[in-house]
Amino acid sequence: MSRSELQIARDRVTVVCYAQIAVCVYFLYSLGPTVPLISDEFDLSRAVASFHGSAVAVGAIVSGITLPLLILRFGRARVSWLACTALSASAGALCFAPNLFGTLPATALAAAAGTAAAACAIASLSAHHGQAAAAAITEASAVGSGIALIAPLSLSAGVALGVGWRAGAAGTAVLAAAVALVARSIGEHARPESLLSVSRHSRLPGRYWLAWTVLMLCLSIETCLSMWMVDELRTHAAMSTSAATASGSALVCGIFLGRLAGSRIALRCHDPRPLLLWAFAMTAAGFTVFWAPETPWLSVTGLWLTGLGVALHYPLAIALAIRASSGRADLAAARSLYAEALAYSAAPLILAMGADRFGPHSAFLFVPTLLALAAIGVAGLRAENTRSSKES
Repeated sequence: MSRSELQIARDRVTVVCYAQIAVCVYFLYSLGPTVPLISDEFDLSRAVASFHGSAVAVGAIVSGITLPLLILRFGRARVSWLACTALSASAGALCFAPNLFGTLPATALAAAAGTAAAACAIASLSAHHGQAAAAAITEASAVGSGIALIAPLSLSAGVALGVGWRAGAAGTAVLAAAVALVARSIGEHARPESLLSVSRHSRLPGRYWLAWTVLMLCLSIETCLSMWMVDELRTHAAMSTSAATASGSALVCGIFLGRLAGSRIALRCHDPRPLLLWAFAMTAAGFTVFWAPETPWLSVTGLWLTGLGVALHYPLAIALAIRASSGRADLAAARSLYAEALAYSAAPLILAMGADRFGPHSAFLFVPTLLALAAIGVAGLRAENTRSSKES
């Protein structure tokens, strides 16, 4: 099949996979700007507030361990809608959490359910679309980013109306319940998974773990930006809490537009690596515009440009990882949740500790450091694939 002939079949299975990814993205993007607001309400330090990222990590680890077992026992389609149901229930619990000891476990449960639903969707898209999987995953992420655009806006409205950060959790609960109903109604149309794809006893090759490392670094970049961009806008650009929270939509808008365009470009690229390196360069340029000035409109513009680059990080990195898994799509997607766990636990905590000591502006230099390491990882993956081709 030539590059121009690659197409995405937007059938019912594809649509429900897009919806599952979208609700998980909405949850994560509503959680990011929520953390500083939780910190304000409960009078927490930045480091303690960042434990919500650690809660996401715990949830992702639990999901990564149990998902292959659950798929073997119940099948991918059933696990998908059950995970969406659990996400709705745990997000509802988050709405009524009275303190940190309520928000942390609710966040962990929501993360476990949301990442399980997204991992099932990514494995299904990979099996369903073959060579067009990278484009389909990118388009699914674009849909998720489009839905997530309303997350910072709903949080800003919640702050203005006195509801506060709970508006984001309420939105997740409603969306997840709707997706669970749709997923259950059409789950029987999904293509069954193979035992090789799911088996925990299959060994993933070394090139998968290199791609996994790149994925972890990409997720760390996105997590740091999502979780602490509001704090940077408040402290460095001198924006109000409400304005800074609403301006978080600039990042999500950039990600949405970048993934929308990237899904078109990916249909013409059998190798996602050059496109991923281009995305790193765009991220570096946008971050410079976001970080350097103290002018609010210029910082928000930089945040939007950063989003254009960040847009392609996750979908292309996860596509590379699954491609490197030698047919073990479900196992690869489940193990990728460990990368997500590490990204959500370590990266924002490191940035938060640096912010508490040196201020958020200086601490944000952690982001370009991660970006440079990810680029080195992609270069190493290129060398690994080239060596494998020569040996074969």
